[in-house]
Formats: sequence, C-alpha cells, structure tokens
Amino acid sequence: MPNQSEGWNLPKSWNRRILQDWEIDRLLTNLEVTLQKRYRQSTRKDLLLGLLCGYSLKKIGQDLHKENGVVRAGLTNIYRDIEALTGEANKSVKSSNLAYVLEKHGYRRGSVVSAIQRRDIPHNLPAPTYTQFIGREADMKKLLERLSSVHGAHMITVHGIGGVGKTALVLAAAYLCLKASNENSSEAPKFDAIIFTSAKQQELIPTNSILWRQQGQRNLRDIFREIANALNDPTILQSPPNDQFDRVRQILSKRRTLLIVDNMETIEDRDEVIEFLYNLPICIKVIITSREQIALLPIRLRNLPPDDGLQLIRQQAEEKGISINDEDSKQLYDRTGGIPLAIVYSIGQLSSGYSLNLRAVLYWCKDQDRYEAVRDLWMLLIHYANVYAYWDDRLDWLQWLIEQSERRGEWSSFVKIIVRKSWLLIRECSSVSLKEADKILRRTWILRDHADLCVQADLAESMARLQIRQKDYQDARHWLTVEEKLVIEANLEERQHIRYFIPVLYHRAEILYLEGEYSLAKKLFQDVMQSAEKISWHRVINSARNWLADIAIEQGDRNEAEKLLIQGFTVAEMTHNKRRLARYQRSLARWEKKWGSAEKAYQLSIKAIDGFKLLGMTRDAQEMQIFLDSP
Repeated sequence: MPNQSEGWNLPKSWNRRILQDWEIDRLLTNLEVTLQKRYRQSTRKDLLLGLLCGYSLKKIGQDLHKENGVVRAGLTNIYRDIEALTGEANKSVKSSNLAYVLEKHGYRRGSVVSAIQRRDIPHNLPAPTYTQFIGREADMKKLLERLSSVHGAHMITVHGIGGVGKTALVLAAAYLCLKASNENSSEAPKFDAIIFTSAKQQELIPTNSILWRQQGQRNLRDIFREIANALNDPTILQSPPNDQFDRVRQILSKRRTLLIVDNMETIEDRDEVIEFLYNLPICIKVIITSREQIALLPIRLRNLPPDDGLQLIRQQAEEKGISINDEDSKQLYDRTGGIPLAIVYSIGQLSSGYSLNLRAVLYWCKDQDRYEAVRDLWMLLIHYANVYAYWDDRLDWLQWLIEQSERRGEWSSFVKIIVRKSWLLIRECSSVSLKEADKILRRTWILRDHADLCVQADLAESMARLQIRQKDYQDARHWLTVEEKLVIEANLEERQHIRYFIPVLYHRAEILYLEGEYSLAKKLFQDVMQSAEKISWHRVINSARNWLADIAIEQGDRNEAEKLLIQGFTVAEMTHNKRRLARYQRSLARWEKKWGSAEKAYQLSIKAIDGFKLLGMTRDAQEMQIFLDSP
C-alpha cells in the first residue's frame, strides 16, 4: 500500500526528505486519537511538518501564506498537543526541542528509545499455549499490515475451520503488538490497549485435555464487562445498560485500541455485536475470528503446508518428551490433514501412552457425549478421510453428527454436515444413495440461510453434482448458475473468489465432456487448470489433467494422452490420493486397451476396481467391471 503521506500538498520548497526521516502517519494518527482533533486535513499538519523541517516561524508563514500571528498561535497549540501526547511537562515543548522530544518517544525512523520510555499498556491477553509460533508467515504479514495505522482496515476477520489456528495466529500477532507497544519499537503496530474477548466454549490445554470455559464472552454485555475489566474502568458497568455502548465508545475513542473478538460464530447476539464493532471509532482496530465467512477483509486460514506441519510435529514431540521418526511424522501429518489442533492433540495422546489412533479419540468423545469435540474433529478430518480412504464408517459418523446438531438446533453445523454427507452419497452413486442424497439436499436447501454464502455455494454444488450423476444436465446447469450467483454475492477477496468459482467451471466442463462436446470441455478444463494454478490448488490441477487426458483419448491424441497420464499418475502416487489414483488407473487402462498392452489394461482395471470399492464408489467400480469384461 502506498504511504498516505505521498498525497500531501506540501509547499514545493519544503524538503520532502522529512517523510523519510519521521513516522509522520503514526504521529498524526496518535495525535488525532489522543486529542480528538483533525490533523491530516488541517493547517495543524502543515505547521507540524514545518517545525520538523527546522524552519523558522517567518519561513513557515511565508510558505503557507499565513500571517506571523496566526502561525505563532498555531505553533503554541501544537506544543501543548505534543505534551499531551508524550506526557512531557506542561509548557516544556518548544520549537528548539520539539524534534528531540519526538525522537525520544520513537517517532524518528530508526531511533532507539531509551529504556526509561518503556511502558506497560493495559491488556488481558491469555498466556500462549506454545513456546514458538510456527508457520503462517504470509498470513501474519497480512494481518500486521492491516493492523497498521496507515491501513484503512477497521475490522479484520480471520476465518477457517475449527482447529486450523485462527486464535493462535491472532494471539501471536497481538503479542508482537504488545511487545512493540511496551518497548515503543516499530517492529509491529503499536496500541495503547489490547483487549481479548472470546466466546469459545472449550479449548485444548497443554495437559491435552479439553477445558470447558465457564466465563466466555457470549453476548454484547459480556464483551462490555471484559473491556471494563481489562481497562480497570468500573464506570462502564456502573452505567445503565442502555448507556453502556456510548460509555464504551467514549472510553475507547481516547486511545488507540486493539479489540479481539474470538469465536464470533458462537456469540448469541451476533448481529448486535457486529453492529457495535462496526460503529466503533476508526482509531480502534477490531479482529474477529470465526469459522464462518464474514465479508470484512477476510484472512482465510487453511491447513499447514507439509514443511510447517512436520516442524510443528517435531516441536510438540520434543516438548512432550516423546520420540517419533520421520515416517510416523509423515503419517501423522497426512492423517490430521495438517490441522494444528489435530496434530497437537494426537501428539498429546501419544505422550499419554495411546496409540496413534484418532478413531479411538472419536469414540471416546462420542461415549462421553462430547458432541462439539466430535464435530470439530470431523470437520477437520472428513476431507482427508475421503481422499485417503480412512475409516469405512464415515457415513455412520456423519449421520450421528446430523442427528446431534438437529437435536441441539445447531443449524449452521447441520447444513455443513449435510453437505459432507451428500458428497459421500453422490460418490457412491447407487440408486439408493442418490435417492437419499436428493432427499437430504432438498430439505437442507430450505435451511440454507442458517449458513454463510460460501457454505450455501457448497450446497448448490452438491445439488449440481447430484443432477450430473442422474444425467439431468439441464438441472445441473441451473444449480451451477445458482452457485455462481452465491459466490459473486459473497464478495470474496480475489484468492477466495477463485477458490469458490473453480467448481462452477469444473462441473460445467464435466457436463460438456459427458455430452460429447470434447473441444469445449477441453477449453474449459484448461481454464480450470489456469485458475487453480493461481491459488496453488494442486488437487484440482491434477484432477483437471485427468479429464484432459480422457479427452485426448476420445480425440485419438495418443501422445498427448500418454504425457498427461504419466504426469498425473505420478502426482497421485506421490500424494497418496486414493480417489485420484483409482481414476488415473481407469484412464491408463483405457489408454493401454486402445494403444498399448491388453495385459497392462487388465492389471490396471483390477487395481481401479479395487480402489473404487475401497472408496465406496459403487457405480465407478461397476462401470470399470463392464469395461474389463468387454472385448
């Protein structure tokens, strides 16, 4: 982001190097916050810059076309403002020492602040549960940029599935800001107060047990109470309930504050809380963490990449005094999908003498009626269980979660779990499973408003996938149009928009292939690959490559098909993606039967059938058997 200072209309004769020597944006922001005066769009700013240039009263007046008396009165007010900002003695700041005072308080770039300038700002940050924060460098950089006083963001959301590390990232950033604020350094954005509130009902603590929180801030009044406690200001709670909002706003407007609202999805009066946060003064930076998409400058967290995930495994194993070899570390990373919470919990189970068996953890939580724990673990692991063919009782677990979420009236989770179950039913593709998928999806579509727009888009995609399997391509196109509109309405940042728009292109291309429109399908699958490459969505890239290989086979392009199949099959083997592996084996069998060895075609067909059966893909296995039996 360009520095806002570049747009200032300074007199041409003034030395613009001052903008390089001083942290002008931060100085002006702090003056405006502390004094509740406008500095940027007023003569005050020009007078202050003239002083920092070292110019005399007369020169400042000449360059600004102001009379000396007006300039003198303005400068006197600035001296008093600087005293109020820095805490210097009354009438101690003057033109001769202003630069020294501001440098002493850390406003000159690269200045070293004396140890006596250290301060302890009020905060209520919980103690971190880690010794070192691992990974997330790009996400951390983005978050700190948005917390900067020169960034226009007022409300920032960090969202992702449970256990992916939203709270850990936010707390790590908050501690960097706390250190910079206390030491008056420029290594991170600085604040006058940092307040943490959380509606989280449970969390994993270092003893590897689930702590049920009794004092979470689950509504707006709870948040007010936490702010009052953090700032040690009883006047907030002493105010009548209807006046507390104005009192909080008044108190926070006097200081540059970082306010964190953790676990927004479990707050009872969410709309009221968001309205309160939205109407806070611009000097307050708000971070919201949520499992649901909230269109307020979102930062979306995904699973840790392999290098960071393995580093976290090593760190946790060392802290808990256990030995785990590279092979087991890789297996643990794969089975947890690189989700930090699942990694930490699994290492904790190992240190307590349990085997590396997440199924046992799930059964224990279920027996203890720990619905939330089962729900969170399944939402973390379901995708990886599907891809790697872990657990043949996935449908049973999902049905239990559906029943529990419905009984509790937790409709947001209900919709998400239905989407996950529909994927498995559609993939099985038997007449019974497709009928059940149709039933649950149509019922859930009525409840779609309980979920955010991204989940609604996933729901529409499931409807489209169902119609494709039922060969109703006209209705499938209708649902893809619905999905496209939902993605557009969600108003996502570019990377997220690409992520949610790719399935629309993908399934449109799939329909064209099934209709025999191979040239059109080829063009669309190439578009899918290009879009997926922009966001490094490797699984989709390899899936589109498989379709392009099938198109090349249909068009009789032997060499192109062989090249694509070798590339894709190698990737599927390396990533242990059993679903994609079975599909590549099917395509390779077709290639061998058409241009290669009948024996290899037979062997590949058997492997593909076994893979489809393992994955519960009934129709694919049956179709492959027909292919195998055909002359």
